[in-house]
Formats: sequence, structure tokens, C-alpha cells
Amino acid sequence: MKRLTTDTPESNMESAHNLFYIKDQETWVRGGGPEPDYADISLYDFMRRLIEIHNLEIDTSSNENMGDNLYELLFDNVDTKEGVAALLYASAWAFSVLREKLKAYEDTGLTPEEITDGKLLTGWIPVSERLPKNEERVFISATRKFSDGKVLQIRSVAMYEDGSLNTGNSGYTWDDTDFEYSEELDDYLIPRGWWEQPEYSETFCAVDDTVTHWMQMPLPPKEDIPK
Repeated sequence: MKRLTTDTPESNMESAHNLFYIKDQETWVRGGGPEPDYADISLYDFMRRLIEIHNLEIDTSSNENMGDNLYELLFDNVDTKEGVAALLYASAWAFSVLREKLKAYEDTGLTPEEITDGKLLTGWIPVSERLPKNEERVFISATRKFSDGKVLQIRSVAMYEDGSLNTGNSGYTWDDTDFEYSEELDDYLIPRGWWEQPEYSETFCAVDDTVTHWMQMPLPPKEDIPK
């Protein structure tokens, strides 16, 4: 399925699908500023331009007053020019919210089939369907079977190696390793498999249990990091 949301639209269709968007918790109009620049503009400032150009009877003394006035004018529907402006305003901010929801879904890379299977809700992806990128840090879920028949579910942070990478090209330092030597590369190949990746340790451990699912790690919080 072709992606609909983009921050750099290149065609009329892409521009239409991304005309209204959210920035800094506020709705913006792409290309809604005055000529000749046609810069992006906040929806509030866009509505002020529209109200001034068409001499509409709408209070623009503050964003709050204008928003309240436009909400009341929705009841005019299209019987007045002010009602049409109110309908445009309401449609714009509603569209921007829906676009952000769609963008969040499209950023996951999941297909509609995966969503209906519940993966959008849980985030867990079966290894039988696809594997993460080489050396991408992810959460894993693995099963450990005991001799008495009991099964334990393990969750940890790990990365996957596809067996094609040598230690010199790895993003990590592999000390005291006993990997297979490649004469062609004049280096050691990292064996294919899962490797546990402790954050505060300098060593890696091979995951001996059976990894069944993996999940991408969430983005860190956006708050300022203390110095």
C-alpha cells in the first residue's frame, strides 16, 4: 500500500493529502501564507488572513476568542460566509488530527493484515515472518524449555546477526571471540543468531533459548536531558 503522509509533498495529490498538519501541538496550513513565498502558516493566522480579506464578522482579538466564535458560527452552516469559514476551520483541524494518526500508523511499517492480526496493539513480530535489521537493538521474547516439561518465557534486549558481517565492519567491539575466520575478508565472521545486549556491559552473550518474537524499541522521551 502506497504511503499517503509525507512532510515533503512533491505532487498535487501529495500536497492535498498533507495540506493540514500538526506542529508544536497546533494545526498548520502547508503553503497557506501570502505570496510570493507561500510559506507554511498556522491555522489561526490563516483564518485571520481569510477573515480580513473577505471582511467577515468574526472576532480575531485572540486565538481563543476566534476559536470560540468560529465554533458558534458552525451552526450557520453554509447560509453565511462566516459559517463557511467556520466549516473550513473545523475541517482543517480535524483533518490535521486524522493525518497525524495515519502518519503514526504508516511510521510503524505494518500492513493492514498485520494490524488485524493484533500486531499494532502488541508490537510483537514473529521471527517466522520477518527479522529486524542487522545489529538493530530490539526487545525479544524467547522460550526456555526445562527437562520437567515446564516452559519459561524470557524477555530481553538483543540484536540479530545474519552471519554476513565481519567483526571489523560491526558497529560493536567483539573482544575475546572465537568466531569463524574468513581468509577472503581477513577477519572473523560474526555467527548468525541472536545476541543479548546489556546496556552497561562490555560483553555480548549468545541467546541460547528459542527466540519467537521481537519488537522495535520505543523512541526515548522528548524531555530535555539533564546535564
